[in-house]
Amino acid sequence: MGDAIHLLMLEDNALDAELALTVLRQGGLAVECHCAVTRREFEAALAGGGWHLVLSDYALPGYTGLEALAAVRSRDSLLPFVLISGTLGDERAIECLKAGATDYVLKDNLQRLVPVVRRALSEHLERLALLEMQRALQRNEERYRAIVEDQSDLICRLSPDGVLTFVNHAMTRFLGRRGVELIGSRLLTFVAPEDASIASGAQLRISPQSPLVTCEYRIVDASGRQRWHQWVLRGLFAEAGQLSEIQAVGRDVTELVEALRALRESEARFGRAVRGSTDGLWDWDLVRQQIYYSPRFRALAGWRSEPRRADPPLFGDLLHPDDAEPVNRAIQENLVGGAPFNQELRLRHEDGTYRWFLARGDTERGSDGRALNFSGSIADVSERRQFEESLRVAHLRLQRLSRRAMEVLESERRYLARELHDEIGQVLTAVKINLESVARQVDDDNLKERLSDSIDIANTALNQVRQLSLDLRPAQLDDLGLVAALRGHLDRQAAVGQLTAHFSAPERRVRLKPEVETACFRVAQEALTNVLRHARAR
Repeated sequence: MGDAIHLLMLEDNALDAELALTVLRQGGLAVECHCAVTRREFEAALAGGGWHLVLSDYALPGYTGLEALAAVRSRDSLLPFVLISGTLGDERAIECLKAGATDYVLKDNLQRLVPVVRRALSEHLERLALLEMQRALQRNEERYRAIVEDQSDLICRLSPDGVLTFVNHAMTRFLGRRGVELIGSRLLTFVAPEDASIASGAQLRISPQSPLVTCEYRIVDASGRQRWHQWVLRGLFAEAGQLSEIQAVGRDVTELVEALRALRESEARFGRAVRGSTDGLWDWDLVRQQIYYSPRFRALAGWRSEPRRADPPLFGDLLHPDDAEPVNRAIQENLVGGAPFNQELRLRHEDGTYRWFLARGDTERGSDGRALNFSGSIADVSERRQFEESLRVAHLRLQRLSRRAMEVLESERRYLARELHDEIGQVLTAVKINLESVARQVDDDNLKERLSDSIDIANTALNQVRQLSLDLRPAQLDDLGLVAALRGHLDRQAAVGQLTAHFSAPERRVRLKPEVETACFRVAQEALTNVLRHARAR
């Protein structure tokens, strides 16, 4: 031993004490000794502590070795205590060993002292190490138990046949029973009947090669509810490979299981909706840069299998060249600024033809505003576009027919106006002139009066023919344009209706198209007619 041994000796004989120290030192032990002679001196030194070994004579005046041993054991149960006596019988020796003495040596056999001391010190060190190990093990056990008891998970230990040997507080609370009531019962007792085969099968799968088994089954709680738990079973095996114990940890995953079930049901409903939808759907994962096209999308596009390209950009090279730039710009505007994406576009069918689709989509964003997904749908609007095109063509045809009908009507009006003005007007003028000439040559007053009435009638007819000719097609409209025709028509209508009329129009250097001037004149003409008939304007 490298360090000095602190020895406390109880001996009233100085020669015996010196002899014992000499034997120890000659035996190779480095000893620092304090020799006490009386009880008071011994117990005072013992109280000071720091001793490695106690050597004590058995018989001292007023104090015995057993009393000294009791004093030592009251302070330290492991401190080596060796008795040295000249007359120690077997009975007393046994009594001392039972009282806690480490060993004894007779004074006439001191050659045993060194081996006894060495063995006592060695055993003392071993006992201290063992005690420390026990204390460490106890601390670990306490920490383990505290951890286990504080866990919200269900923790238990089972025998190989599934009998509970330990349960934590969480499990007692969950099952609504005390620990002593659960110990000795089988775990399967608390498993939902439908899951009993799962639980027993998991225990049977434990082996030295696969000591860890994971499974999920339901446990019935104190209120009778079934709660899903994910169990981790670990088998503990003896050296011979036999299963000695099972440690089980169960975590309540009811909310997770129900959420997963709801998710599967939601996905199933979504799948049915996608399959039943007449629209084709896409989902562009902007993070992983992958695009999903629904079966209906592929059918609308004429794909017989998966699309040749399922990576960006959206629609790939299927877009009509004339639509690519505006569609891609609209997509970027939605991704960046959230502008609505609602575009009619053409996609190339697998047969090489282009078909019209209405595409609508929007961007899903994360909490930081970053675009995550761009999803939307396409609807085939080819038939609608064809119908709109047919309607547009029909509308143009109708416009041409209407314009032609108006041209024919105006042509007829122009002809009738010219006939009325040039033919009938001239005839009536000639009649009027002839009547006026005859009236100047007749002396009969009665006949003159009748001729004057005839002249008035002819004049009235002539004015009506002229007015009718102007109403049908004023010559000013063809010769001078819309403004002059409107001004003349307004003046005539104002004179007829005895109105005060005001006319204002900007000067135009370039005339409108004839059909436009005619249409505008007819609108104004109808408006003035309504004013004269209904407005009572003055």
